[in-house]
Amino acid sequence: MPALLLFDPATFALVFAAVGTIVTGSYKSSAVTTLIGTMDVEAQESSKISMKMAIILPILGSIVLVILFYFLKIIYYFLLVLFCITATIGVSFVAYPLVESMLSAFSVRESIRVRGHDIPVAALVVLPVSLLPVLPWVFTLSWPLSNFLALCMGVLSVAGVRLPSLKVSLILLILFFLYDVFWVFFSAFIFGESVMVTVAVGLTPEDQALPMILYLPRILSEGASILGLGDIILPGIYLCLLYRVDLYLSQVGTSTTSIPQDSEDFSVSADGDDVVIGDEASDGVILSPIGSRATSALVTRPLTSTHERRSTESGLWAKCQTQLRRVGQSYFVVGIIAYISGLYITFIMLIVTHYGQPALLYLVPAILISSTVQAYNRGHLRLLWTGIPDALLTTDDIDIESGDSALTRSDTGAPTDTGRPTSTTDTDNHKVS
Repeated sequence: MPALLLFDPATFALVFAAVGTIVTGSYKSSAVTTLIGTMDVEAQESSKISMKMAIILPILGSIVLVILFYFLKIIYYFLLVLFCITATIGVSFVAYPLVESMLSAFSVRESIRVRGHDIPVAALVVLPVSLLPVLPWVFTLSWPLSNFLALCMGVLSVAGVRLPSLKVSLILLILFFLYDVFWVFFSAFIFGESVMVTVAVGLTPEDQALPMILYLPRILSEGASILGLGDIILPGIYLCLLYRVDLYLSQVGTSTTSIPQDSEDFSVSADGDDVVIGDEASDGVILSPIGSRATSALVTRPLTSTHERRSTESGLWAKCQTQLRRVGQSYFVVGIIAYISGLYITFIMLIVTHYGQPALLYLVPAILISSTVQAYNRGHLRLLWTGIPDALLTTDDIDIESGDSALTRSDTGAPTDTGRPTSTTDTDNHKVS
């Protein structure tokens, strides 16, 4: 039954793998941004997608797609070598922190001196380690290894390629939105068959396998589900921008919370002896009244059983509300939820139409509309539109427990303003983009 596709473990695995790649790449992007900040201006700009590049990339993607459509079998071995090199770099990028930690655990020296230059030992070890999955894949073209290499390249791309602002993101994502729709639905009128679907199916293990897709055989139904690497990287680099926006807001914010002093800002408790101020009631904070005003001195007498039960229950509920509020105000978290929703809408449309669907048709509106509406409501639309400063701290400098300062407009010092080359397919010639 086609409806089983939504509940097939392969579908859940594809969504989990895509989200995991984006989350991992976004987290590692902070270290990459710090490294780029130590380079010269030209090197810094090379990793950033400019407006001109945002316009050129879909054109180049179309050219590459047509070449793959006509000449995939001819240039396959050239592409195999190219992807071996790229995959080795991707695996090295992902494995380097793990190798570095293991060497540190065994008290191995950090670097060795060669001809007057200090070379990290981890850099020498990670290269042969990265070849462990690459070489077996070359000789077996195993789909699990191909998936692993594709995910590593996805992490590298999300972490290393930067979108500077919403303005550039809109151009890039909308053009790739049109690119995906054309090459899936309308290319058949020119080329006789859907170019995107033909190329994606041609990259499966049954044909010329390359780590440009995620391929998972289904369990509850026949065939396999395929997700194009471009459907992870393109939305991923935009979600990575949202991640950096969250980091930026947390850095420029303050965590001070003022206690209201006017009598209008507090309410009298049930026994009439103490005053519970505003939101502090949820934490069981009781203040002593003096006349018509409240002092900030805490009452030292023990709480009554009624007060204790009330404060404990309301305190837990308030903490849950606070955590949910923080999650709901994070641009990155909302973007991830929108991305997951877009993927599932793609699968639903595949079931309804029985025809391959371009994932970007649903992913691009989902992530762009959700983040834009959220930024408008929080007063950060101009900040997101123009972009955040390049100078960012690493995640080690972020205090996750610092309160709402990273996530709420009222507590931040941030400026406010009110005013791919492939898509998802499956082996039954259904494109799941």
